[in-house]
Amino acid sequence: GKAAAKVNLSPSAVSRRIRALEKELGAALFVRRSKSVELTTVGTQYFASLSPAFLTIHQATNALTDNNTQKRLLLTVPQSFAVSWLTPRLPSFQKRCPDVEIEVNVSADITGHHADDFDVGVFLSQGSWPGRYVEKIMPISVFPVCSPDLARDIHTISDLAEQTLLHVRQLPNAWPEWLGAVGATNAWVKNKRTKQMHFNDVQLAYEAAQRGLGVAVGADIVVRGHLEAGRLVAPFEQKVPSAFSYYFVCTKTRLRDPVVQKFRRWLKMAVRDTENTEVR
Repeated sequence: GKAAAKVNLSPSAVSRRIRALEKELGAALFVRRSKSVELTTVGTQYFASLSPAFLTIHQATNALTDNNTQKRLLLTVPQSFAVSWLTPRLPSFQKRCPDVEIEVNVSADITGHHADDFDVGVFLSQGSWPGRYVEKIMPISVFPVCSPDLARDIHTISDLAEQTLLHVRQLPNAWPEWLGAVGATNAWVKNKRTKQMHFNDVQLAYEAAQRGLGVAVGADIVVRGHLEAGRLVAPFEQKVPSAFSYYFVCTKTRLRDPVVQKFRRWLKMAVRDTENTEVR
């Protein structure tokens, strides 16, 4: 529906054009489910190949419409980052830059892998963004989190074999990454009967953890508020640096925009303030 609105077509018209393209290509681009669609492996590769062309078109359009001098900023961020970190700090940006109108779009795509229509993005990434300006702004550490009640049954890492492990589809290696770093890889491999539950949104995984459905891997800055409020607890002391970090991303053309520079400087300052007040 959102894609159809952006191109001023009905959802059925968009579906017909996609099917025609799939027929022409001789390959399925999407896996269609009752309430959602996801890119196939072929679709993901096709999108990655076309992205530089889309970006060139977007930059040329911005240049012609003089978007580079506007005082409005379209910001796309993962929902978990918006709720847990960004939104509580936006009053600081508004006070510092009252002349900037900011529009925040939240995305379930926490890695920004399929995002392209934004002025500035903050995504959980490993830094691969062809054709864009990319800057690491915030490394993260990860560790298991669960409800206080569930934590009473978890005393050692081996106890995880009896628990449901909560996964986020965009970060499929989060559990192996943490277990491997703390020397518990064998526990992961041997415990074939470990129960699993998968989510396509980080916030949903944390909500499930709060309700005692299982144990999730939490990112420090995102779960910090939940830990301070006692909604979640960390049953183990080991924090592991993640292979992913939060990155500031924008087109190279928009990087020269004073509005984008204002937001970038404020963002880096807010990150430093977060690091200085981190609960150890």
